Amino acid sequence: MVASSKVAVVGAGVVGLSTALCIQENVPRVTVTVIAENFIEDTLSYGAGGFFRPDENIGPSYSTTRRWYKESFAYFQQLAGDPAAKDAGIKWVSGCSLSSIGAKCLKNGIMEELFPDLRMLSQEELRRYPPKYKFGVFYTSLLADPRKYLKWLTNKILQNGGTFSKRTIKSFQELAGENDIIVNCTGLGAKSLASDVLLTPVRGQTIKIDAPWVDQFCYADGCYILPGTEYVTLGGIKQLGDWNTKVSDYDRRYIWETCTSVVPSLKDGEVVHDWVLIVS
Repeated sequence: MVASSKVAVVGAGVVGLSTALCIQENVPRVTVTVIAENFIEDTLSYGAGGFFRPDENIGPSYSTTRRWYKESFAYFQQLAGDPAAKDAGIKWVSGCSLSSIGAKCLKNGIMEELFPDLRMLSQEELRRYPPKYKFGVFYTSLLADPRKYLKWLTNKILQNGGTFSKRTIKSFQELAGENDIIVNCTGLGAKSLASDVLLTPVRGQTIKIDAPWVDQFCYADGCYILPGTEYVTLGGIKQLGDWNTKVSDYDRRYIWETCTSVVPSLKDGEVVHDWVLIVS
């Protein structure tokens, strides 16, 4: 009998949990342990919007980026049709992206390939929004609400025999004697753990509100409105090189005023909490 390999996945955000489950489902004879300081609601992933919106300007090459998006979309598409979709927080959401600059920034080749209903908004449809938005597209995509998806991933890993360890590590060498393979999913933590000096923080800030009547997403220049399974996420802050984890009143005011100018009924929603995310 072949002994199983011990795999340690370091990091328990959506990347770490997704990686752990992927290993369990695709690699035979492994035991997986997820090691992290924080889990589920204490992770940065918990406050994200979770919307699937392809960006061609990432990855080592266009072909690789295209393959990543196609495989990921197929995975979530299959999960959306599964009875587990509700527990996993997966749902289809239609909506629009608006721009005051031009139409080219609203869509790309990957979006055209994955979203069959992608189309330009008519002038009549654009008149529903502030006059500065001269261009817009409509499409339907998938949303994975982190508030449910992280819990679902955790339960799946446990069902498959995985374990979790709440632990702070200062070096991957601490895990070397205990594991055959170590997978780094620490995000910005890799700046120190892997001595990756090129990693740069990108700060985001969101507002979660209770507004169940909002059922369509909307991107408008620098803001976004994403209806999750429980709350609507308002955002639009992307600050390169900023490590500040505190809620900024200035950023909060910008997000609120910009989003409510696009969808005025948001003003009737109840603010649940604010969230700051620092990603790489």
